[in-house]
Amino acid sequence: MNGPRVAIVVLAVLALLFVVGLMFGARGQELPDPSNSWVESLGGLIPKPDVEAGDVRADCLQGNTFVIPATQTCVATIDGPKRGVKEVHLRVTSSSPVQTVAKRPDMLDETRTLQPGESRAFDVYHDGLTLQLTCAVALGSPPCVVALE
Repeated sequence: MNGPRVAIVVLAVLALLFVVGLMFGARGQELPDPSNSWVESLGGLIPKPDVEAGDVRADCLQGNTFVIPATQTCVATIDGPKRGVKEVHLRVTSSSPVQTVAKRPDMLDETRTLQPGESRAFDVYHDGLTLQLTCAVALGSPPCVVALE
């Protein structure tokens, strides 16, 4: 007599799971992203390698320093790694703030103003990174200087 009761309970649970699954599908909701697992979160504990100096190209790049004239924008192109993620580190060494716009394919642009002395790391994925550096000071002011660290 217990055998049929267990089978009925199991079938009822399976039917309930099926109905819940249909409800999620009908409402267009997605299940949580399995790639965002605890294993990947541990990757934040491991430092990312820095980009090589030869991977960075820009007209305003002088050695390891970006020199951007007042009111001008410099566009830097950074080659991505074949595997994984690398970082490019910038630090404003002039007394003027610099507006940065990080552009990556298939991602939203990331805009930020770096204050004098401020440092910032940008992730560089396999498809590379384009950085726009704008020296937003009055014409005739000294150029903005950003160190590539």
